[in-house]
Amino acid sequence: EVNLFMGTNEDGVPVANILGRDITEAHELQEAKERELTKIKNLKIQYNKVFGYYIEVTKSFYDQVPYRYTRKQTLANAERFITEELKELEKIPA
Repeated sequence: EVNLFMGTNEDGVPVANILGRDITEAHELQEAKERELTKIKNLKIQYNKVFGYYIEVTKSFYDQVPYRYTRKQTLANAERFITEELKELEKIPA
């Protein structure tokens, strides 16, 4: 599995620094990666001050959520999850 945020090149330099990616671009890359891996077309990665980064999936796609997602919050029509990758995303300087 490729970790877009904490991966390194042969010299041990973080990938995010090599590519000149800021936090917004890293966020967009992670969202695209998760959509491709899960095939959940309405998956969104969002941020708030209480939970930090989280993945939001509507209940209609709940059965496609992978086991590596940890449930964080239940909403009326959606579930919010976190992953280890999202925790790492919060460590990248803005």
